[in-house]
Amino acid sequence: MNAKLVLSKCLSLVTPLMHKTRRQSLFSAIESSMNGGSLSITGLGLDGVNRAIYT
Repeated sequence: MNAKLVLSKCLSLVTPLMHKTRRQSLFSAIESSMNGGSLSITGLGLDGVNRAIYT
């Protein structure tokens, strides 16, 4: 099974009350780390802040 599909199903199961857009952001951050990116709590927070400032 494709890793992205497994990740998507797992996130849906463990975060049933999370807003769809927030879940998608978390999915993107985890997917990025699977492709060699860095994943940290601080990075997740800063990414959200930076995105809010520029949108």
